[in-house]
Amino acid sequence: MRRFWQILAVTFVTATIAPATMVYAQAQNASAMTAPSVPTVEDVALLKRAVDAVQKGPVMLTSDLRVKASGGGVVVLLNETIKVNGQFPGRFRSDVTLLEEDGKAPAAKFEVVGDGKDVYTYRPDTKKYAVQTAAAFHKDFAMPVIGVVCGLIASADPWGGDDAPVDAKGVQVLLDALKTAGMILESGTGENGRRVFTIRPVNNDGNGFRVQATADAQTGNFIAMEMSGKQGEWKFAITETVRSMAKLPSFESAGFTPPADAEKVAKLSVWPF
Repeated sequence: MRRFWQILAVTFVTATIAPATMVYAQAQNASAMTAPSVPTVEDVALLKRAVDAVQKGPVMLTSDLRVKASGGGVVVLLNETIKVNGQFPGRFRSDVTLLEEDGKAPAAKFEVVGDGKDVYTYRPDTKKYAVQTAAAFHKDFAMPVIGVVCGLIASADPWGGDDAPVDAKGVQVLLDALKTAGMILESGTGENGRRVFTIRPVNNDGNGFRVQATADAQTGNFIAMEMSGKQGEWKFAITETVRSMAKLPSFESAGFTPPADAEKVAKLSVWPF
């Protein structure tokens, strides 16, 4: 079993961000957060508990996703509602509803299904679908499609082991490992006493990434994720609000069987570009 700090330091980027060049974005809830500080043993325990809630058994969740993308002088705002049933690693069904500019009326619907090996994206109104390997799906930057929390399910890599730090010395080992990997982990208090975890680059040169994860100490669940990045010429900022999350007694993925009249295409994206 790999150690918790090793996985957190090494696979956080690949599990939730995918291989892309990341850039800073100011978190929207920063004004409501206390000054970030060194995480306590209790903080790290809560972080692991929130990860385990997603990766240690079948779950269902509903999230609201807002994506702001800019590139080539164009700014695009996307609002999505995501309903997911799944079980780590890589088996999930996500019903994605892309909303109109008012953020309420449905504009298009997609089904995104992972069977642990491949990911299928299907758009019912056009009757078109595409198939990618899970690795290719993440390389194409899956987070704006399925959300950051679902990304932890869709990933093939665990984010934590069974031996999270249990004392201040262990927490320092974790922080040192992250720093060696070029990252700094901080924590602070958000609204209603929730804990806000920030992972940011060691070098403040604008070429790193920034992720904020808000967890509720009472439920032990993530309730929000914020991240920013760059894919090609497009820069984006993602804000995900988890409306509900609960354990499922089981999850049996039957994969994806395309309708008889569906057309297979090389690529199908939720993004309008």
